[in-house]
Amino acid sequence: MPIVLCDHHPSKKKLINPQYPPHFTISENDEDKAIYLTLFPFFLMVFFLLFFFCSISIYLTNSVVFVSFFFCLFVLFFSNFIKNDLPFPPTTKSASTTLR
Repeated sequence: MPIVLCDHHPSKKKLINPQYPPHFTISENDEDKAIYLTLFPFFLMVFFLLFFFCSISIYLTNSVVFVSFFFCLFVLFFSNFIKNDLPFPPTTKSASTTLR
């Protein structure tokens, strides 16, 4: 069961899991990042499958349009998850409440 510790700022709560070392802390904003890290092997597998099928399609059909279509699909699919992981927190309070 995680123990909740409060920093100097009241909004910065940290969760400490006893099964991890003491320096390993998970903040509330890192929960989404943990979800993305668990989905990363899936995205890596999808990328290699796309690369495999695109290379076969280039070899068989010599069509670059087919490959670029799948590449654009992959970039759109993956960028949807990357754009939510911003390096800075939202500045306004209303933006942070709408994201939750």
